[in-house]
Amino acid sequence: MYLKASFRHNADIRDIAAYYRLVESYRNEFDRVCHKTLLNIGFWADATRAQKDKVVGHLNERYKNELALFEETDGQVVEWVNRFWNEMIAKKTIDRKTIAEKHRLVKADTIKHKEAREIGTEWICAKTLNQLQIN
Repeated sequence: MYLKASFRHNADIRDIAAYYRLVESYRNEFDRVCHKTLLNIGFWADATRAQKDKVVGHLNERYKNELALFEETDGQVVEWVNRFWNEMIAKKTIDRKTIAEKHRLVKADTIKHKEAREIGTEWICAKTLNQLQIN
C-alpha cells in the first residue's frame, strides 16, 4: 500500500490541493503492473509528511499481520490508522484472510495417490544382506 496524490481544486480553500488515495499495486494475468484504489482519503492537509508515512506503514503492518516493534506515540496517527482500516473493512476493499489460509497452498487432506509403493524396509534388508555378504 502507498499513498497516491493527484492535484485537484479544493472548494474549501479555493485553491489547488493534493487529493490522496490509498493504493495497492499488483500484477495481472498478463504480467502487467496495475493499481487498485483501496480507499479515497481525500484532501488531507492537516497531516505532515512524516505522519502520512507512519499511517501507511502501520496499515501495511496490519495488513500483513505483523507486530510493530514499538508502540505508536502519536495519537492522531493511531486514530487515522484505525479509521482508514475500519473504512477499508466496511467497504470490503481489502481481503482479510487468516494467516493459515494465506500460507496453506496445498490441502493435504484432499491429496489422493495411486499405486503408492514403499521400498524403505526392502532397501534396508538388501543393504544389510549385502554388508553381511549373505546371498
